[in-house]
Amino acid sequence: MHDKTTDSHLPQAESDVRHTYLPAGTGSKIWMSGDEYQILLDAKSSGNTMTLLDALVPPAGGPPLHAHADVDELFLVLDGELDIMVDNAVYQVKAGGRVFVKRNVPHAFINRTDRPVRMLIFYTPAGVEEFFLAAGRPAINGVAPPVASAERTVREIEMGLHFHVSKAAQPN
Repeated sequence: MHDKTTDSHLPQAESDVRHTYLPAGTGSKIWMSGDEYQILLDAKSSGNTMTLLDALVPPAGGPPLHAHADVDELFLVLDGELDIMVDNAVYQVKAGGRVFVKRNVPHAFINRTDRPVRMLIFYTPAGVEEFFLAAGRPAINGVAPPVASAERTVREIEMGLHFHVSKAAQPN
């Protein structure tokens, strides 16, 4: 019998993944768009099937309107309230609320409250974590993410083009 608290099954090839155990507190943390994202599940650990991020979105945080050409996305708000914009709709999503976004559909989110919001973001298939790692910067534990700047946003948009993430035009 394996000790479930210390055993991690990460096979040689991604296609061989049948299960993966990842201990609490593990996974890279990245600052991007004024938010903090922790990679909870990546392509290697999921056999390339999904990516899971834990997002901490401070007041006024959230990315600009954008679209992913190669992944579908599911937002699950855990704590707080977040405005999620998809196409021309705006949803005020409270804890437990979910929004699914098909690939190539313009979307964004923003925290209009005075409290941080926590949510999980699921992507399928996996791989979008490579964009976060390339465009963001490593988070410092215990330090709040810096407010998004125009310079950082331009860099994130430029990096996004290499990872099938495009800035979407603002709706009329």
